Amino acid sequence: MKSSHKVKISVGATTILMIFVVLCLTTFAVLSFLTARSDLKLTSKSVTATKEYYQADAKVEEWLGSVDDFLSLASKSAKIYVQNGVLTNLPIGEIPQEKQAGIKSILSNDSYSKEKKENEVYRQFQDLAVYKLKNIAIKPEPNAKKSYDYIVKVNDNFEINVKLLLSNLDETKRYQVVMRKLISLKQWEQEQVEV
Repeated sequence: MKSSHKVKISVGATTILMIFVVLCLTTFAVLSFLTARSDLKLTSKSVTATKEYYQADAKVEEWLGSVDDFLSLASKSAKIYVQNGVLTNLPIGEIPQEKQAGIKSILSNDSYSKEKKENEVYRQFQDLAVYKLKNIAIKPEPNAKKSYDYIVKVNDNFEINVKLLLSNLDETKRYQVVMRKLISLKQWEQEQVEV
């Protein structure tokens, strides 16, 4: 008699193995989906933040161009005023009544040279930026110069602060950017972790 041994694989073991493989693949698929969705949200936030920053930065650049144009007109106006002594029809435009007396007193000061008069009138014209430019703060500086401060809101969390140090009339640059910062408006709170 021949004995034949047949190897039987039970259906139960194969089914359990198959269920385990399907559960593992399903778990990996769900984890991959959650990771991809999280990455999409993070990328979307990053794109939005970058777009908002560059829009605000473009506003800063536009403002710097306006300041440069204004200071150029102020420079030309100071030279023209000292030359002809008339406050009307200047490139800078109309001079407010409350500023005219201070500007005229510079021209009548005989102890000043022509260059000193031009520079002092130019400094007075720098103050007119409050009337001509938007959202500007003018502050005196310790070195007898002035600065223009400008703030652009990026979003609810950040703003860009810009500070320009204005030059005298005889200097080659009209201003120097001494600060241009991205400032967080939210207070950072450190988490307390117990070990």
